[in-house]
Amino acid sequence: MHYSLCYSCGRLSRSVKKSHIEDISLRVQPILEGRSTIAYWLGIVLVSILFGYGHYYKGPSGIIDSGLAGLILGTAYMVAGRNLWACIFAHGFIDTFGVIDAFFGWSK
Repeated sequence: MHYSLCYSCGRLSRSVKKSHIEDISLRVQPILEGRSTIAYWLGIVLVSILFGYGHYYKGPSGIIDSGLAGLILGTAYMVAGRNLWACIFAHGFIDTFGVIDAFFGWSK
């Protein structure tokens, strides 16, 4: 096991808080600025680029991975009838699985 239990619990707690803040600030606000369907989808693409760039510390592959995750979460937001809870739960699940993966060292 690569991480201690306390460290993993702290990461999990931060990821749950972070998922709410990122989803509200990066998905809802820019998307609500436009009112047409095209504006919504352009907003999702723009937000996905910003979301990917916000994870620049992960390197080039992390930027692309996070950008694609942002695109998927933005699409989930639209498909769920502009319900932000779908994004929050999905984002929290992704972060939780990442912490569990790091704790058990499955990706090594």
